[in-house]
Amino acid sequence: MEQSLLQQGKEKARQQDYQGAIADFDEVIRLNPYLAEAYFRRGLAYDCLANFHQAVFDYTEAISRGYRLADVYYARALVRFQLQNFIGAKEDVEAAILANRKYASAYFLKGKIEQKMAMKELAITSFKQAANLYLEAKDTNNCRICLDKIKQLQSSAIEVASPQSSSSSVLPSQEEMFTQILQKAEGNPMNAIEDLNWVIKADAQDARAYCCRGIIKSKIGDRQGAIADLNQALQIDPQQLIACRHRGQLRYQLGDIVGALADFEQALTINPQDEVSYIGRGNVRSAMGNYEGAIEDFAQAIAINPDNPHVYVSRAQAYAHQEEIAKAIADWQTAASKFVLKADWQNYQKTLASLQKFNSASSQPQRANSRNFAFLETFAPELLNLATLAEQYYLSDPVTCVITIKQFGELLAQSVVNKVQLYSLASESQSELLSRLVYSGVLSQNIYHLFNEIERMGQQATYHHLGDRFSALKQLQAAREISVWFYRNFGGDPHFQPEPFIPPDRF
Repeated sequence: MEQSLLQQGKEKARQQDYQGAIADFDEVIRLNPYLAEAYFRRGLAYDCLANFHQAVFDYTEAISRGYRLADVYYARALVRFQLQNFIGAKEDVEAAILANRKYASAYFLKGKIEQKMAMKELAITSFKQAANLYLEAKDTNNCRICLDKIKQLQSSAIEVASPQSSSSSVLPSQEEMFTQILQKAEGNPMNAIEDLNWVIKADAQDARAYCCRGIIKSKIGDRQGAIADLNQALQIDPQQLIACRHRGQLRYQLGDIVGALADFEQALTINPQDEVSYIGRGNVRSAMGNYEGAIEDFAQAIAINPDNPHVYVSRAQAYAHQEEIAKAIADWQTAASKFVLKADWQNYQKTLASLQKFNSASSQPQRANSRNFAFLETFAPELLNLATLAEQYYLSDPVTCVITIKQFGELLAQSVVNKVQLYSLASESQSELLSRLVYSGVLSQNIYHLFNEIERMGQQATYHHLGDRFSALKQLQAAREISVWFYRNFGGDPHFQPEPFIPPDRF
């Protein structure tokens, strides 16, 4: 009788009549309260009806009676995961794995739980174990889902996975996937290559995987291996843009100028708006002595993305070869200002060196360092360079002047933190940093107000393009005042008296 009712309940569950199935399992349990499978089946039915607490009760009863331990632990782990009882879910899924070491779904669930608990490395290990088991079972779809999870975890932030998405995964875009893989490759390229080997083993026709592996091989110096992988990627998918342009870059590095030119031209037929391919073809044309063509390519790249300072440097070099020094200087000046906005001080210094060289060569008068900030020359030369650049923009571009002063204020605040040996927080905003400096007794209210005003006006200039000569002059005066405070407190001269401030248009 009870076995007949049990089978009847299972059939109703298969037909999604969960209430009818529960009624049958209730009767089975009334007839035989020791039949473990009835509790397990009733728990599954309650689970399907989202009655999770009753499902946990039934799974616990089934476990206490020793019924199919791996499956029941796994089922209870899933429900506890839904209830966000991650500690209990982790204990259950580990028990399921202990009962069945080949349980791929359990390893996958374990990875999701560890991901929720911010156990990044453990989650990656669990997803790798699941991927291997799915691969052994020739389940390429679930293997790929595991690999996607690994890629997401290896990106800069841990993905917060939805509890409902145990059997689906949104694939990252091509650019996002490349970014994630290359981020991992920066720290551990061999592990990244190992991950891609899995992808290729699961699907030998995955052009993206060959492309990614080729890029990483090029990063570790295996250029020939990289070209072989990129060739394979393009053989599978001739429209693989990133493979095409990266092979062009490798050929250019290896001296195959003709091959590199062909690759960049092919990349531009795939995507006529690809900034990187225009830059690559521009570099190749420069190497061939076709500076006019190079300048055209760099101009196209700038039209697509006017905020990349490196393209202005490349075009300046091409102009210099054409002996168009004035245009070269204009591009180097633009590049310098954009490096400031990106706080890329190393390239900013290199660009200034090029400007100084060609300013001299063109017999143009070279502007001396600022008279208002000259006292910073030996104490804080990077601050002096920024202040000088801001003053140069005062007349011609007040908005950029205000933005540059914002960068000046941020750099000065960081310099104060270093001087007082205050701990630094990577995600901290300028406002938060200034508040900490006030609470620590480092900044007076007056200096704090000046820093804040510089930051506020700089934000308006950066995001709303607001700023005129009047506001730029006020910002320069505020920058000068906090510079004097900085020099008096940390420059070894507490009684320093600067010369009167001079507006830049009166130099």
